[in-house]
Amino acid sequence: MKLTSKKTITIFCPVTLPLKSGAGINAFNLAKEFLKLDYNVRVVSFRRDDHRVYDNIEGIDIVRIPYSDNIIMKLLAFFIIIPIFTYYLSKSNLAIVFGPLQGYMSLFISGKVLRKKVVFRSTMYGVDDLSSLNNKFGSNLYKLRKKINGLMGGYISQSIAMTKSFTNEYNTSIPVFESPQGVDTVKFKPISDFEKSAIKETLNINIDKKTKIILSVGYVIERKGYREIFDSLAKFENEDFLYIVIGKYQVNEDEYMIHEHENMQKLHMHGKNLLKNKIFFTGECNNPEVYYKIADLFILNSKKEGMPNVLLEAMASSLPVIVTSLPGVDNYITKNNVNALVLDGNQTLSAALSLFFKNQTLLFQMAENARKFIHENYNFTIYTKKLLKKFTK
Repeated sequence: MKLTSKKTITIFCPVTLPLKSGAGINAFNLAKEFLKLDYNVRVVSFRRDDHRVYDNIEGIDIVRIPYSDNIIMKLLAFFIIIPIFTYYLSKSNLAIVFGPLQGYMSLFISGKVLRKKVVFRSTMYGVDDLSSLNNKFGSNLYKLRKKINGLMGGYISQSIAMTKSFTNEYNTSIPVFESPQGVDTVKFKPISDFEKSAIKETLNINIDKKTKIILSVGYVIERKGYREIFDSLAKFENEDFLYIVIGKYQVNEDEYMIHEHENMQKLHMHGKNLLKNKIFFTGECNNPEVYYKIADLFILNSKKEGMPNVLLEAMASSLPVIVTSLPGVDNYITKNNVNALVLDGNQTLSAALSLFFKNQTLLFQMAENARKFIHENYNFTIYTKKLLKKFTK
């Protein structure tokens, strides 16, 4: 992995491709944008499955540090992680840390010692915003954690809520960049009915033109709210629809989500038994954008999320969206009855689905508002240039 004299950006994240996770996908997409702008880019992550330690994917160097969930191995791993983190940080002009991966605070300390800018990016409000991180182990460690986290060279906030959490902890000169992650608006955009028909044929989705395609994207786990979606859709057995779920519903023994395997299987079977031929599980998918292009409705029913990629992608694709109320997302990205139907306690999922089946005109206008909002504000190229302007000279 020989690098040239171009400036180098290193992204540290807990998971990277080919494994699919929100933070990992965000990190890799950002790396691709840096590459387009003529930076050397590497991603340093953990080797959770049987993937190569050193890799190159789409021109981006990948380093995977051996990792185990065993508590003893976790403790021993610090003697490997910290020297590797420090080495790659020393070779970087800018480092971006995606969430509180193991050993992340060592990067802030090393950044100060080596005079390297280390920028931290929170992934989920209420979990790794700065107030949550500093208070993670109670008052006894609060001051120490606050001091070490305060050594970061910059902060990437995905919402007003995350920014407020940060400024409540640090009234300092640490630069803050507030924006949801960007969206590839070339890949995620609406298409013509003719193109939709061609894609359906390619995917072997043989349904009537009047059949509505409802889409969700994400691991088939309870946190994503699939059980309620299955139960709610079952109430509309007289409606003509196909519910497509993109995401893993089973995992192998050596995969990092093995602890969810049994519950995923039960949830998958619950959906199949309840909706029968009205549901289709794709499993993991490398080109989810094609399903966004043919869908008529997108549902995100998660109980907890950061800034969901899938929501932004659906909105960019001009899909009507039904989404749960999410701190940091409500009234920042989603505006109820303007660009999305937000399940804020006053409206149930079943009621929102009923509206979808009965009032296509209203939802079409929301979808157009959503597309315009994302394309004008969160184009990935614009996002990346603004980020670089904030954290590089």
